[in-house]
Amino acid sequence: MKSKYLPHPITLFISLSIFTIMLSWIGSIYKWQGVQNLLSSENLRWILTHASTDFFGQKFVTHSFFLAMGIGTVLHSGLYATIVRQWTGKARLTHKERRALWTMLIGCIFYFGILSALLLLSKDLFYNIWGGWENSPFSYSAVFLLAQGISLSSILFGFTMDRYRSGKDVFAGISFGLQQTSPFFTIYFFISFFFLLEDRAGIFLFFSLTETIVFVLKVVCIIASTYLIYKK
Repeated sequence: MKSKYLPHPITLFISLSIFTIMLSWIGSIYKWQGVQNLLSSENLRWILTHASTDFFGQKFVTHSFFLAMGIGTVLHSGLYATIVRQWTGKARLTHKERRALWTMLIGCIFYFGILSALLLLSKDLFYNIWGGWENSPFSYSAVFLLAQGISLSSILFGFTMDRYRSGKDVFAGISFGLQQTSPFFTIYFFISFFFLLEDRAGIFLFFSLTETIVFVLKVVCIIASTYLIYKK
């Protein structure tokens, strides 16, 4: 993304992170209420500890990662294009394409059928110790299980259509979505790191920004930066 007026989003948020660190140092010198010096040994240790764990510990990141794998396989295998053609009626499907769709559908029913049976019969496996969904193994793995079902169904379609012939092809399909979304994950990391520093330094609190306002600002930054990165 090139712009005459704005720096690249990565450059912008790296610069803002450095500015935040320097501002926290200035704020600590002038005793700004609630502002911590991020250059202190204690806060530097905290940053080193939380820079990666905070990012990878977010459910949004892990869920997006798995969904990118699943959706990427749908696109790479040709399943999406075939479904669009069938839905719009622009071109008649070949016998091989219809057979591949049926194979995919049967595999999808089989996978989610087994998963549904396990949910009903093996409560100790998926539910929490009180028999509920909150903080249960299933609540943590639902998106992962969904993404795997989507990937497996798409892989079946790819093999039936002879688009996939080996493990190398399967790997290419699974990693396709991650290749397309890697710019998003990159900018999301630097945005999250900037907001992490702001929160730790207490600058948001100093300027009386509520959690709701901070959340909205973060969402706006993510959406705007993602648009600028993927804009042709």
